[in-house]
Amino acid sequence: MKIEASEKLKALLTVIRFLYNKNISIVTDIYIGKVPNTIVAHLTDRAQRYRTQHNNNELGWIDFIRSLDTENLNILAEYVFNNK
Repeated sequence: MKIEASEKLKALLTVIRFLYNKNISIVTDIYIGKVPNTIVAHLTDRAQRYRTQHNNNELGWIDFIRSLDTENLNILAEYVFNNK
């Protein structure tokens, strides 16, 4: 049980570091080549809109992540957990 809790903690810290350290402008880089360019443009615009709305990168990320469908959330999760 302790190992499982440790893995969850590690995952949570990875997400927090990502939100804090990565500018939301990397959304284009994350999705380019994985979804059609029209979707990349839409996701990039949405991310920038959330950042501007909050005038805060971390809150922009949180709203952006909350707005993603399952497919795009999985693409982001793959990036977060596999690109240190």
